Amino acid sequence: MREWLTTGSRMALLALIVGGLSGVSGRVLAQDLGQTDERAAELTDRFANRVAEALHLDEERARRLRAELQRSREMRSDVAARRRSLVRELGELVRRDRVDQERVARLLDDVLRLQVAEAEINLDEQRRLSGFMVPQERARFLYLRQRLLQQARRRGGQQQRNPLRGDRRPPPAAEQRSVPNTTPGQRQP
Repeated sequence: MREWLTTGSRMALLALIVGGLSGVSGRVLAQDLGQTDERAAELTDRFANRVAEALHLDEERARRLRAELQRSREMRSDVAARRRSLVRELGELVRRDRVDQERVARLLDDVLRLQVAEAEINLDEQRRLSGFMVPQERARFLYLRQRLLQQARRRGGQQQRNPLRGDRRPPPAAEQRSVPNTTPGQRQP
C-alpha cells in the first residue's frame, strides 16, 4: 500500500481514518465515550438489562447476554485504548512541519489492523449470541446498541475532537427518538 500512496494521498487517507475513528457508530462502546472500566462495566450491564427487557428474554438468556456483553467489552477495552493512543500519535505527527512518512505509514497500517480486530470482535460476539438468540433478536440488539450510543452522545453533549486540527466540533445532530418496542416490519400497538 505504501508504494502507490503519495504524501498528499496518505494525509487524505489519514484524515479519513482518524476522522472516522472519532465518530464511529456501531462498534463504539463506553470506553470510546471516555468512561472508566468500572463505569463501562456498569453501562454494559445496564444495556444488557435493557436489551433483555426489550427482547423479552427469559432469565437464563438474559444472564447469557450479560456475560457475553461483558466478555466483548473486555476485549474491546484493549482495542479502544490502542486506538486512542494511535489516533493521538497520528494527530501529533500530521501537525508537524516535517513528517516521518514511514512512521505515518506504519501507524496507518496499525490503525487499519485495529479496525479489522474490532470487526472480528463484533463477528465473534454475533456468533456467540447466535447460540441463544434468533437472527431477528440479534438484529434488534444491534439496533438498540446503535440508538443507545447516539443517545449517549447527545445527552452528554460530547464534543468530538478532530485530532488532525486540534479543534472541537459539535456532535452530529439527530432527532430525539425513543427506541420502538417492535422489530422492524412490526406494527406498534
